[in-house]
Amino acid sequence: MAQAQLILYSRPACTLCEHLEDQLHEHFAGRFQLDWRDVDRDPEARSLHAQRIPVLTTSAGEEICVGTFDAQSVARALERLEGPVGPV
Repeated sequence: MAQAQLILYSRPACTLCEHLEDQLHEHFAGRFQLDWRDVDRDPEARSLHAQRIPVLTTSAGEEICVGTFDAQSVARALERLEGPVGPV
């Protein structure tokens, strides 16, 4: 099964962003690959999310968490992205 691709929109020295990433790894280690987007360096990321970081999205842009970590939202998103588990 391929790992889910998630994107974390952040900026350097963002304590909330670091906390969200820590919680994500603590609760869902091994189930995703994480790509960081620095809203200070990436113009597209800045136009989308600069005023409300951290923002966690799927690679398709579906927002999962905004501002704080939400384990239930992440679990639901990972279930959708991973597809059915076990025999079909």
